[in-house]
Amino acid sequence: MSPPPLWPHQRRGLDELYDRWEAGERTCITSPTGGGKTRCILEIAKKCSEVGWRCIIFTHRKLITSQSSNVFGELGLDHGIIAAGYEGWPIMGTQIASIWTINSRYMKGDGPELPPADVVIFDEAHGQTFEVARKVMAHYRSTDAKIIGFTATPVGLGGIYDHLIIAGTNSELRAVGALLPCRTFAPTEIDLSRMRRMQNDEFVAADIQARMKLSVICGRVIESYREYNPENQPGIVFGPSLGGSVYLRDKFIAAGYRAAHMDYKTTMEERADIIAASKAGDLDIITNFFLMREGLDLPWLKIMVLANSFGSISNFLQAGGRLLRNHPSLSEVVLQDHGSSFANFGSLNMDRSWRLRDTNSSIRKARKKEQEGRKEDDPTEICCPKCKGYRFAGTGSECPHCGYVSGRGVRVVLQVDGTLKEMKGPPVKRKYIPSEKEKRLTTSIFVAARANLTVAQMLGLHWKKHRESIPQVFQTTTGKRVKLPGNRSQKASEAFPWAAGRKK
Repeated sequence: MSPPPLWPHQRRGLDELYDRWEAGERTCITSPTGGGKTRCILEIAKKCSEVGWRCIIFTHRKLITSQSSNVFGELGLDHGIIAAGYEGWPIMGTQIASIWTINSRYMKGDGPELPPADVVIFDEAHGQTFEVARKVMAHYRSTDAKIIGFTATPVGLGGIYDHLIIAGTNSELRAVGALLPCRTFAPTEIDLSRMRRMQNDEFVAADIQARMKLSVICGRVIESYREYNPENQPGIVFGPSLGGSVYLRDKFIAAGYRAAHMDYKTTMEERADIIAASKAGDLDIITNFFLMREGLDLPWLKIMVLANSFGSISNFLQAGGRLLRNHPSLSEVVLQDHGSSFANFGSLNMDRSWRLRDTNSSIRKARKKEQEGRKEDDPTEICCPKCKGYRFAGTGSECPHCGYVSGRGVRVVLQVDGTLKEMKGPPVKRKYIPSEKEKRLTTSIFVAARANLTVAQMLGLHWKKHRESIPQVFQTTTGKRVKLPGNRSQKASEAFPWAAGRKK
């Protein structure tokens, strides 16, 4: 079987890679999930074979190892596999290698030298930033091998790679039929402001569980799932924890659905059976915690339910990538978000501008700053008060999902105590942008309050400096309306305790 022709974005990315090969840089290539990463790796391996170069593709998951090998075999590229459970074929110029097998066989004690290579590829490069992968990369750099990484989410790779190539955007992939458009619904959200984060920027599991309140939200998950997937096409559910995933599986079964749960204890054979049943239409729903967020091709899925919250954009986009791939039976897919991931990271349909220095934290802060700084007439997300579907302001008052005519959005936010509360407006509050006059007024209040001046002295000081009076009622730099006290001899620190740095 001959490989399919390269799409324009793939050819563009590979041409740029080949132009940079002689520079000796470590190059990372990024394209959204579904952009044909394995097809590009195959093209590089074929080019190496043609010129007599040895090529090693490193993977960090068993499933990715087996899937890559299957694709290579189907498309006619002979290769060896260095991984537990596989019979080695060391004479082959192209090898697919498990990074963990390489570590146990070659990097402990007085093991043999690492297999020679002229070109080294790290698949899912965002997941290969740990110490073992860095040591492997350092070894091959010392031999002048060409280092290439592939990932859909180039986050946290600064200092590991020298150059980033963007080989495709979501818009380009939809244009060639690789991806499907995604409709997003947020029937419930949760307050993320006090969620603790781990070192990898993900939320602490206990905090997710405490805020999701499955006993309260479960009915809404199933009710919304029925509404957004009326034909009961195959779906996947991300639970807030392992126990939460099992809980949701049981609740879906009780509601009449055929559901199965997968976790790290599920054997490879059991996983294959579950995935095959989903593909054949014999299983309605697969529930999991984080297991299925990357390395799986599930293009037949119609709907994804996030009954959890992703703390990092990497995991959100990787998980969402399981949903977006094109399939002949589908014209669009659905994201049902109960955990505010859409509010935190934006639409799965967005084109994103990546930089090597990006981290999950910097991307999150940049999005929040962008949302806060938007003006009233800037495009922002509107949540339909009827179906809870998201759209952007400026696209008309009629909801594209259900046809309801509304000018304002209403979201349902899950409170910490488990109650539901409707919220109006955008997911992130706009930051108030004060006028120059409001800045001057606020500064005078702070100076007077902390210098122990009276209100009368504050008025005089402000007039002397700015030649303007302080009005009886005015706004501070936060947009808060403030009224001058009638007693001008009162201390400014007592009239405005917030400016004095103490509680009223």
